Amino acid sequence: MAHGPLVDFVYLSSKVLGYVAEGEESGNLALGGEFEPGIFIIKLTMLTNTEEDARIMKDKVFDSVVNINVFDTEKGH
Repeated sequence: MAHGPLVDFVYLSSKVLGYVAEGEESGNLALGGEFEPGIFIIKLTMLTNTEEDARIMKDKVFDSVVNINVFDTEKGH
């Protein structure tokens, strides 16, 4: 499953895949992280247990990239 195409390869590679790579360094890539060559579509991507201060946790990346974390309390600790 994937959403519509991104503007171009530069946006895909520098923004979206950059966020995913950073998220993978601070968490776990549970699903996806790949893109369809030539049409600039990233497959559904799920990151888990990503650190709270990671850039991908704070910024909206793209609809087919999601973070799933479990918290002990509403404050996240």
